[in-house]
Amino acid sequence: FHPLLLCKTFLPIFYLILGYGVFWLYAEFFFKDDIEKKSIFFFVITLLVEFGNVVNHSFSRRMLLWNWNNKSVLYTILIPFLIYLAMKYMQEEKFTWLEAGILGTVLMANGSLTLMGVVFSSIALGCMGLVMVIQKREIRILLKTIVAMAPTTFIRALAILISKGILHV
Repeated sequence: FHPLLLCKTFLPIFYLILGYGVFWLYAEFFFKDDIEKKSIFFFVITLLVEFGNVVNHSFSRRMLLWNWNNKSVLYTILIPFLIYLAMKYMQEEKFTWLEAGILGTVLMANGSLTLMGVVFSSIALGCMGLVMVIQKREIRILLKTIVAMAPTTFIRALAILISKGILHV
């Protein structure tokens, strides 16, 4: 098979399954044991995705038609997955260093797709960390969020230095 044929025929099916899988994780998070509420949530999300294809660069268009694109994978799978993991880990009684490392790994995966993934993912995680610090009044959450963001912040700083001509590679 030619790589382009694979990218535009088989890979979108896999990415579509992953995208809807993240929404199912959200349903599990919001409605723990209520299968009826989970099903309604998933049905509404599916309707929004299927019939929300009215703007050229919408979430629906990226999820249904352009999902082999790096930015589409970032916006439809990885950033929603990062937000899900951050909600799940930060809502627990104890936000561990291992969980902060997992969030850092997901941030690195987001940054490996596109440089915008480094910026948007870091901003999303940083905002969630600040909200959880305000909500729970625990400064340790902020410290662990900063540690999770450290590798991508370093990459972003390197990219800025290289683009400005200060650092030569």
